[in-house]
Amino acid sequence: MKRWLNIGAAVAVLIAGSMASAQETGSLITRKPAQIDSRDKDAVRKTLEIFSTCVMERAYGRVIKMVDMRIDVPEYAKQMDSISSGYDDCLSGGDLNVTNGLFRGGLFRALYMREFKLDGPVMFDPAFETGYRDRYPAPYSEEARSSIAMESFAECVSRADGVNVRVLVGSVAGSSVETAAIQALAPKLGPCIAQGNQIRFTKLILKGALAEGLYRLSMASKSGAGVK
Repeated sequence: MKRWLNIGAAVAVLIAGSMASAQETGSLITRKPAQIDSRDKDAVRKTLEIFSTCVMERAYGRVIKMVDMRIDVPEYAKQMDSISSGYDDCLSGGDLNVTNGLFRGGLFRALYMREFKLDGPVMFDPAFETGYRDRYPAPYSEEARSSIAMESFAECVSRADGVNVRVLVGSVAGSSVETAAIQALAPKLGPCIAQGNQIRFTKLILKGALAEGLYRLSMASKSGAGVK
C-alpha cells in the first residue's frame, strides 16, 4: 500500500484581532510577554506554544492527569475543557480557538520541555514499549485506533532519529532550526506510517505528535518501565 505525507503550513487555529500576542504568567514563568505580529505566517503556532506552556505550568496537576487518560471517554473532553478554562491571562490581545487535538500537542511539547529541556534521551531500544496501546480495551473505538496509530508513528520516528525529534520539539515555530529539523526528519516519516494508513500532517500536528511520542518514550526510559 502507498504511504504519503503532506506537511503544510495550514493549521486549524484562529486568532482574532489585529494584533495577536501571548504572555506567560505565574510563579514558574519568568519570560516577558511575547508580542507576536499577526502578519507573521507562523504567529498562530508561536502563540499556541507560548499559551500551552503557560497553561501547563498553571494547571500542571490536571495536565499530568490528562496524560494517562484515554481519549475516547467523556471524561477526557471534560478534562481538556478544565485545563483550558480560566487562564485568559495566558493570552493577551486576541482569542485563540484551537481543537483539543492541537492543544494536546502543545501541552505535550510544554511537558517535555519542563521535564527534559534539551537534555532528554535520544536513543530508545526498538523493543522498548511505553504501554500506550494497553490503555485501550479491544475492540478499539475509531478514536482509539487513530490515537494508537499516531502514537505508534511518533514513537517510531523518535526511535529512528531521536536527536532531530528533540531538536524539533525544542525549536520555536517558524524558526530556521525548526525547518532544518523537519527536513532532516522527512526521510524517517514515511517508513513509520503503518501499511494501509494515510496520515496528512501540518507542521503543527507533526510537532505535537512527535512531542507526545518523545515525551512518553523519555518518561518510560527515565523510570525504567516498559522494557519487554
